[in-house]
Parts: sequence; C-alpha cells; structure tokens
Amino acid sequence: MIKDTIVNRLKTLLAFRLFFVTLLLGSIYVFKIGGDFFPYPKQLNYLIIWLYSLSLIYSVLLLKVGNRAFAYVQLCLDVISANALIFLTGGIGSWFSFILLLIVIASVIIIGQRAGYIIALLGSMIYGGMVDLQFYGILPLPFDVMLREKDFFYNIFSHFIALFLTAYLTGHLHGRLEKTTRKL
Repeated sequence: MIKDTIVNRLKTLLAFRLFFVTLLLGSIYVFKIGGDFFPYPKQLNYLIIWLYSLSLIYSVLLLKVGNRAFAYVQLCLDVISANALIFLTGGIGSWFSFILLLIVIASVIIIGQRAGYIIALLGSMIYGGMVDLQFYGILPLPFDVMLREKDFFYNIFSHFIALFLTAYLTGHLHGRLEKTTRKL
C-alpha cells in the first residue's frame, strides 16, 4: 500500500517535472529570454538534456524500484539540478531560486515532513555555498557590483528561512489533509 502511494506520487512528480522543464526552459528558447544576461546560456542545453535523460531513467526504474530511497535519490538530484540552473542563470541574481521551494513541497508530499527538512537542508547548503563562492570570486559568476557582503548574507539567510518554513508549513498542511482524508 505504501509503495503504491509512493509510486503514484513519483509518477505525478515525473509528469510535473517534464511539464515544468518543457514549459519553463523551453520558453527561454521560444521567447529568446536571457541569452543576453545569463552567464552560461549555451550550457542550458546540457541541463535540459540532463533533465530529460533523468526523467527517462526514472520512468524506466519507477516500477522496479519505486520506494522511499528512490524518491530521496530523485529529490536530491532535483535539488542539484535546480542549483545547476541557478548557477547557469546567474547565481544570486537568478530568477529560478523559487524552484527549490517547489522541490521542498514535493518532498513533503511524496515522502513526508522529515524529507522536507532534509531537502530544505540540502538545498540551503548547496545554494548558500554557491552564493558564498560567487561572492568570493571562486565561481566565475558575475554579479551586480552594488551588492555588498551583507546582501549576500541576507540572500542566503532568506533562502534558508524560506526553505525550512516551506517544509514546516507544507508538512503541517499535508498532515492535516491526511487526517481529514482518513476521517472521511
């Protein structure tokens, strides 16, 4: 029963991921958005290929390995892929950091609130490290010269709080929904 629930939720995540990649990243090319100011616009092609390839692999393995560990692997790779997108589109100046929130929401719905906290921690660590390395010039990502050290710190802090708050609130709401569903 639990495995069937996780498999069904992973199927939904797979469909949503494919729709999201096609819509969001595809629109970059259809409308020719960001090519002038994304630091690595050509590398977005590799990211799109990576995401479609992962989705194909997930769909093949889903019925064979559809368990909690497989869900964690997918969500962790989603966090890494989202941070790769953030990196390719400017780091601290990227438009796409909201995707981390969607992954936290998905992790709570698919696995549970503890998974939401784990994914929020992973996303915070990777994002915070990337923005920190961007500030110190270790990562080759240009940023607005008007940004100061405290702006970078505040950005990392606000993302950290947003990710954990999302995990908490989604977990709370999802728990109440499951209780209500059981009562009905």
